[in-house]
Amino acid sequence: MTNGAARRELGEATWREVMQTEPPTRPSPLWRNGRLDQEFAELWNRGVLTRTERRWISVAAHTATGVPGTIRPYVYGALRSGDLSVDQLLEGAYHAGYYTGFPRAQQLDDAVWDVAEELGFSPTAALDTAPRVWADQAARDAVAAEHFELVVGVPAPVGVTDLSVAGTFDAVFSEVWPRGVLTKKERRIITVSCVVASASLTAAEAHTQGALRTGDLTYEELSELVHHCAFVTGWPRAAQMATTAMRAAAIVAEERQVASPEGE
Repeated sequence: MTNGAARRELGEATWREVMQTEPPTRPSPLWRNGRLDQEFAELWNRGVLTRTERRWISVAAHTATGVPGTIRPYVYGALRSGDLSVDQLLEGAYHAGYYTGFPRAQQLDDAVWDVAEELGFSPTAALDTAPRVWADQAARDAVAAEHFELVVGVPAPVGVTDLSVAGTFDAVFSEVWPRGVLTKKERRIITVSCVVASASLTAAEAHTQGALRTGDLTYEELSELVHHCAFVTGWPRAAQMATTAMRAAAIVAEERQVASPEGE
């Protein structure tokens, strides 16, 4: 958009829709030129992703940065608009905790409870906080292996003994990814958004490839997610993830070509 006045007007209107408050009046370049003109007029009105999916990216990425006070306005907008529920946001905080750490996720959890109280909202019985129960460790391992393959798109490794990998199996794939309330795509968006902020190459490779391999995200959606994250995590981290996503797309395309040779 090249019409400056129209872009500013659209930014203010989009701010009202997304944040459910009046736009800032502070006369600073960051707020007016950066946030209203670019983030809200342009970014939030791009295609490919839905408004609710963009809410998840903003909530997760702000959570992952760990900067106090930045999450609450997005939680307020999500709840007041009805785009996300208390159940969804609390479940999102739990999921995010495994990819950004519990202390950062606690800031999101606290913000949800605070805004919910202000708006008169409460979680429902659908939010599961009951203790997990398995018949034995083998049953737990089977659940982990099943969801590892559903998330990563390749069979789970056998005979895992390394503490970090075993911990990931027990904590993440047997307990977090199988839960309800959120869709698999929502969990994927939360995960990748947190990973962009973490700048972890290993996690970036695993989750970009997994997202494309399983079809949870298209390459266009993944690229748009990274573009959105850039406004929260900064362009250097987003650029690193964009490069990783390009490599992931090439790897997955090659895997599919090998699995389905031309002419068969």
